[in-house]
Amino acid sequence: MNIIEVVNGKLHLLTLREGLGGYCVVCSQNPYYLANNGVEINFEIDPKSVGRLALLIAPYKVRVGIPEYLLKNFDMVCFEVGSRFLHAAGVNFTRDGVSLISYKTFPPNIFSGKLRIENKGGVTSCYFNNDKIGSFPQMQNMNVAVFIEAFPYSAFLAVNQAFPYSAYEANQIVLDAYVDTLSIDEVSTAMLGTQWANMMWVMMTAVMLMTLTAVIKKIREVRK
Repeated sequence: MNIIEVVNGKLHLLTLREGLGGYCVVCSQNPYYLANNGVEINFEIDPKSVGRLALLIAPYKVRVGIPEYLLKNFDMVCFEVGSRFLHAAGVNFTRDGVSLISYKTFPPNIFSGKLRIENKGGVTSCYFNNDKIGSFPQMQNMNVAVFIEAFPYSAFLAVNQAFPYSAYEANQIVLDAYVDTLSIDEVSTAMLGTQWANMMWVMMTAVMLMTLTAVIKKIREVRK
C-alpha cells in the first residue's frame, strides 16, 4: 500500500512496499517553460527510510508511468538515504536514452534539504542545497512537466543501483517523505508552457471544426 496525501500543507509520500511495488510519483497538471528558469522543492525524510526522493523534469507529452524507465529525455536530481552508510545526492541527465549519472556523498545524519534544477544559458544544473551535483546541456524541449517521485530500495536494487551508498535491511523497505514549497523562479515565464498548451488545444479544435465544415459543405454539394 502506497500513500500520496497532503498533511499540514505538505505533500506526503509513503511507500510501504519495496522496489517498483513501492514506487510513488506525482506530476504537474500543466506544462512549464523552464528555459532560463529554475524549479526546486524542500523535503524531509524519515530517518527509518531507505530509498531516494527525486525531482525530475521531462517533456510534457509523457505524463504517466515511471519517468526514468520510459523517457528518452529528462533531468533528475535526487537525494538517497541509506542505512548506516553515507547518504548521497545524485543526478541523471538522459538524452536520447543515454544517461550521464553522477553523485556526491553526505553525512548519514542529513535527512532534509532542498533539491533544485536550474537552467541558464542552455545549461541545466542540479543542486542539493547549495552544492552543485552536476551540469549538462539543456534538453531541446524545455516545455516540461515536473515530477516528484519516491522510490524505496529493495535488496537487489541496494546492491546494483547507480548510487552505491544504499544498504538494505529486511525490516527497512519503507520511504516516508514530506515535500514542501515547490517553487519556480520566474512563474510568469514558466506559465508560457501552460498558455502554449491551451493555445494548441484551441488550434486543434479550430482545425477540426474547419475540416468538419468543409466535409459538410462537400456532402451538401454532392447531394445537390
